[in-house]
Amino acid sequence: GQQAKQYASSQLQKIADKVGYAGLLAMTGNDPYTTSKIEQALGLGQGGLAQLASYTPPEEPQTELERAQIANIYSQINERSNTANQYGTLSGKPQNASQSAANSYANRMNESNVLLTNLGGQFTGKLAIGGSLPNILQSGDRQSYEQAKKNFITAALRRESGASIAPSEFKTAEEMYVPVAGDKPETVTQKEKTRNTVINNFYKEADVLRPVLPGQIIESDGKRYKVGLDGETLEEI
Repeated sequence: GQQAKQYASSQLQKIADKVGYAGLLAMTGNDPYTTSKIEQALGLGQGGLAQLASYTPPEEPQTELERAQIANIYSQINERSNTANQYGTLSGKPQNASQSAANSYANRMNESNVLLTNLGGQFTGKLAIGGSLPNILQSGDRQSYEQAKKNFITAALRRESGASIAPSEFKTAEEMYVPVAGDKPETVTQKEKTRNTVINNFYKEADVLRPVLPGQIIESDGKRYKVGLDGETLEEI
């Protein structure tokens, strides 16, 4: 029993290291029972998780260049959040059926990509076989990862073919887009870039800017930033 508690605490801490305490709190769905269990597993008092989630570390002094880079990212976020016309399109014209469909698929892939980017690195070890286990035996992260993988791949392939997806097609797409057991860090990064290229092309076809989502990773001038749960706050990673 003690080993089980230690394992649960270790797994929760790993999740917190990945998504932050605010992300861990959000994953509870504001359920008091789940929150209390997590607090107990982490050795926190009542309300401790919320306190950690709201904690903001003191900002370190930034150079003029760093401030300019961050300001540039914020301007991109604001630009993508604001609609320039009543249709919210780049051309100012309403979307046709094909563009609307592309927009829907793009949104599915964009949302799935956030989870794949933040969780994918956990499942690249040679013994990362959790995806083949029954759903009930998979961890919460593994379930979220598997669902995001299916959502991303089916959105991409159905847009391309419009037909049912053969297992061989799914397997090929998985190897192309998604981190799998045995992938090296540079391969994981390359797959992330490939996913972003596909997503950007879908939004381009849809005639809209790609929205910025909480948890999304943004790269600028060689630095990587994670968008906070509010959709605006940036954390360098």
